[in-house]
Amino acid sequence: MARFLHMHVTLSSLVLIHSVLPWASASLKVDFYKTTCSSVEAIVRRVVNKVVSLNLGVTADILSFAARDNASKVGGINYVVPAGRRDGCVSISNEVAQNLPPPTFNAQQLISSFERKGLSADEMVTLSGAHSIGVSYCSSFSNCLYSFNATFPQDPSMDPKFGTLLKTKCPPRSNDIGDNTVALDASTSNRLDNNYYKGLKNHRGLLTSDQTLLTSPSMKSMVLSNAKQAGSIWALKFAKAMVHMGSIDVLTASQGEISRHCSVVN
Repeated sequence: MARFLHMHVTLSSLVLIHSVLPWASASLKVDFYKTTCSSVEAIVRRVVNKVVSLNLGVTADILSFAARDNASKVGGINYVVPAGRRDGCVSISNEVAQNLPPPTFNAQQLISSFERKGLSADEMVTLSGAHSIGVSYCSSFSNCLYSFNATFPQDPSMDPKFGTLLKTKCPPRSNDIGDNTVALDASTSNRLDNNYYKGLKNHRGLLTSDQTLLTSPSMKSMVLSNAKQAGSIWALKFAKAMVHMGSIDVLTASQGEISRHCSVVN
């Protein structure tokens, strides 16, 4: 199946080029570096293939290229990235919390958060599939295991067996116990695929922001559709949504700078 998915998405790349570019910023374009630094994407791809499990800590177009190559490496999902982004000259730490939804958000909060960025509910559900890989700290969901509410210590919507398993990995914290990590999708923790939605269907969503997707009738139908359909179909939707998300609030031309060093302004 993985081999078929890779082949299918590769053959569909020409279709993706035409279907996603209308969403991209007018100042971003495919092959932006073709005449100025034609090897940049190949260089990023080689680095990502070698250190795909590490946080590269890079910005602007390089980060977008790295996200694309990560999706290719762990999911066989291929898409083109319009480029031409500039780095910002200001970094404010508290803006992160204002722009990234926390793992405790409910369905309506998630919809509102993504809508403010111009992303639809369907794109939000599609992009949530990125939780097919990666890990989460126990502290991000431990309330669902030990202090959900006054009536139920454990979230009653969670598969009881799944909850019991999580408790073995995330015991109640004390001063001498660190914050452990758990795979976001234990079924295929190193593979970017639509098994994430099958886990939600079986009430095995790790985070509140995962399992809450089933509490909205409209989003529940999206989750069930993504779980049922061929993985290659979801992969195309994911690629399309990634390009759309990559065009949000970008700086181009004279709006920013091309940083000589990622940690300081030129």
